Amino acid sequence: MVEELIRGLASEGLRPDVFLVNDGSTDNSMQEVRALVGDHPEVRYISFSRNFGKETALMAGLLECGDDFDALAYMDSDGQHRCTDLVRMIGVAQSPEVDLVCGVRDSRNYQTASQQRMARLFYALFRKLSDAPIDEGAGDFNVLKPPVVAALRSLREEHPFMKGLVGWVGFRKRLIPISIAERAGGQAKSSTRRMLKLAFGAILSFSSWPLRAWSAIGMVSALLAVLYLALVVVQTAVFGRNIPGYATTVVLLLGLGGLQLLSIGIVGEYLARVYDASKQRPRYLVAERSGALPGR
Repeated sequence: MVEELIRGLASEGLRPDVFLVNDGSTDNSMQEVRALVGDHPEVRYISFSRNFGKETALMAGLLECGDDFDALAYMDSDGQHRCTDLVRMIGVAQSPEVDLVCGVRDSRNYQTASQQRMARLFYALFRKLSDAPIDEGAGDFNVLKPPVVAALRSLREEHPFMKGLVGWVGFRKRLIPISIAERAGGQAKSSTRRMLKLAFGAILSFSSWPLRAWSAIGMVSALLAVLYLALVVVQTAVFGRNIPGYATTVVLLLGLGGLQLLSIGIVGEYLARVYDASKQRPRYLVAERSGALPGR
């Protein structure tokens, strides 16, 4: 993929620099990366001390790649993002009226039906709940002008979600439809569980609605309790009916107790993010970089 990228961009009269981020791979990725660096002086890299996650790796690439560029593009390294699409996006980014070009997937045929439904639901929820709308089908294949890169670098997110951050910073954006190719090799790591975890974290990072929702749920619960109390009083005082209380009491206690525990859990998720930020640990650790010995 790297060699195709270098050839394809060079054929368009461009001088590409390629910066690779190894997110704690356990296969022979680093051997391949070192060989690429030896054969191509325009290739550089950093390698994490362990896996810190794709979103952190993307942010690390923005922070570590340097400042000598006219435009910066980031993309996946599994061959699913095409060089031909990148050339089109760079062409659009050359317009002075454009600051950011986003590749938008024209199809999700590479995903299962359940994953496609989950993705559509996530995008719909995110647009309704957050102040950083992301476009349907937007992925991690973008071309950024220097002002956009500077804006993203200034953000100090402990748990970055790049699609949301790109939407939040704004700027003049252009959407370009792209097609996703088959993986050149390896197995996809984005399981349903990981997708759900990423979606939940993204909503927590960009919306306070999960907290506000429990205020509404509390008010509705209190209103229902008052209405039920009025019903019991009327049935007992007016009609003289004896209202059985055991089953009702148990159901109410279990239901309200479950709601309270769920609300505490959501508050705890927000507090955990505050706690993580308070520790001020670095978002990633670099074990090796181009031209340096491991650990330097």
